[in-house]
Amino acid sequence: MAKKTNDIVWDTAKVLGKKSEGALIDELKAKVRTFCACRKKLDSLKPEGLRKLLLLEEEIAVIKRKLHGYYELRLSVNTKDSDMLAKTAKFSQLATDLSNDMLFFSLWFIHLDEKKAGVFLKSPLLSGYHHYLYEMRKEKPYIRSEEVEKIISLKSLVGAGAHSEIYSLVTSQFKYDFNGKKGLAQEEVVKNFYSKDPELREGAYSLVLQRYKENATVFNELYKNIVLDGTTEDLKIRGFKTPISSQNLSNEIDDRIVETLLKVVRKNVSVFSDYFRLKWKINQKKGPKYEFSRYHIYAPYTVKVTERFDFDKSKNIMLELFSGFSSRFHDAASEILEKRHVHAYPKPNKRSGAFCIGLHNKETPFIMLNHTGTLTDLFTLVHEFGHGVHDSLARKQNNLSYQASIPIAETASIFSEMLLGDKIINDIKDDDEKTAILIKLLDNQFATIIRQAYFVIFEIFAHDSISKGLTREEMNKEYRKLLKEQFGRMKIPSLFDEEWHYVPHIHYSPFYCYSYVWGNLLVLSLFAMYQKEGEKFKDKYLRLLEAGGSKSPVELLKEIGIDPSKEEFWQQGFEVIRKEIEELKRLTN
Repeated sequence: MAKKTNDIVWDTAKVLGKKSEGALIDELKAKVRTFCACRKKLDSLKPEGLRKLLLLEEEIAVIKRKLHGYYELRLSVNTKDSDMLAKTAKFSQLATDLSNDMLFFSLWFIHLDEKKAGVFLKSPLLSGYHHYLYEMRKEKPYIRSEEVEKIISLKSLVGAGAHSEIYSLVTSQFKYDFNGKKGLAQEEVVKNFYSKDPELREGAYSLVLQRYKENATVFNELYKNIVLDGTTEDLKIRGFKTPISSQNLSNEIDDRIVETLLKVVRKNVSVFSDYFRLKWKINQKKGPKYEFSRYHIYAPYTVKVTERFDFDKSKNIMLELFSGFSSRFHDAASEILEKRHVHAYPKPNKRSGAFCIGLHNKETPFIMLNHTGTLTDLFTLVHEFGHGVHDSLARKQNNLSYQASIPIAETASIFSEMLLGDKIINDIKDDDEKTAILIKLLDNQFATIIRQAYFVIFEIFAHDSISKGLTREEMNKEYRKLLKEQFGRMKIPSLFDEEWHYVPHIHYSPFYCYSYVWGNLLVLSLFAMYQKEGEKFKDKYLRLLEAGGSKSPVELLKEIGIDPSKEEFWQQGFEVIRKEIEELKRLTN
């Protein structure tokens, strides 16, 4: 039996250390004043002086992350906490003001001539900061005057981020009456998308999507403002070529590589439309009959015993799994558990989904789950603890290079899921059970590759078109067109036309979702390398994770023999998927 909700909660008091919020804020202000006092000395700065300034910038970043993390963790488990909402808004304003005060430094370094910048970029004293400084200078074509940059920064407080917060506040308060139970959180309904009962699957989808449809007018206006805020800044002010270019620069990836990635996905989309047809036919022989419909894409292949995975059981499976791969994986995950850095179960007003947050290189990561005991929850737990391991290993980096860029950030989480899936399949002797797990893995691969890629394809369309007066109906029409491209002959109920309102990342983090596509296809290749190389692979892989954000994704991958600019590389991932489907056919013939 699962423990009660309040048994596994994190201890957020640790985030602030032994200091109060007020004391940390005072310390933050004092350090920023010291930093700003260096402005007049920049032109005479030597490498040792710049090192001292970067160390101070690190200290400032850590205090900011402590306070921001504290408020975020508190709010994520109670989105209606008015005190935390007020403190978050106040701190966001303060952090923006302080960042504006420090803006002079990055503008100075960005605009240094090549010769002067080269002195710093070649100095051994600054070796740990070279990548950070190099990436800063790549922004030069898009950086505007200090006055304009400060206005942009202040505008962000009431721009896209603020609209995203409104979306979050509204959706986190949704309550549902479903299957005889009242006042359920969204996660408790959504888990029925994977139910073995077709009526529960369809009912859960209908209930959740109907709620978003009822709010679609509001959500559509919020989203339009998010998009217009982003395109105004990125295209009209900064001069980026396309709306996604800003995200690509932040991710340290060339536009052409992302175009190649999405091109390969679209080229292979029929792999999954054919898979869903195959899966439907398999299930027609096995279990309850259901329509070949979008309502049922996550229909499980039912076996006689449906195992429950309560938190303790899932935790133990994860620890054993990580121990079998690397003691360092096991130790990092154990530390997160031992320090009570996990919030495990759903509760009223708790944010939906799951996340891991690594605050700084002296702090153990925190993990939020909404664990309800399903196999999906086991995979989610392993996924988030994979993030936790990655963040823990990267703590050897300084705080300006600690966090991996977004495309690499999903590598350890998805690789951990692959370890879990491989272990389960190898441990099972019964073909029926193997079929169930293989279908689960393929469903996950659809959800994290095709589905995520098409979110981004939709976003590209929306960001290109909303400023031209795109209507809600036209957006829904385009989304349906992309659904048809994904699912072929499958029936797609009209309720799914506005499913995109249900996708948080579209509202929170434009174009973020291709990181899942990148991560999953990358991991398929990495896992094949692991199976071939064994222990030799582990050393390379651990070095990749330890690097954090100290190198670009392309640099990190080229060090282990991968070139992400080539279509052939991404195609390898789909070849692995095709083999999985062939194995599924073999098991069910």
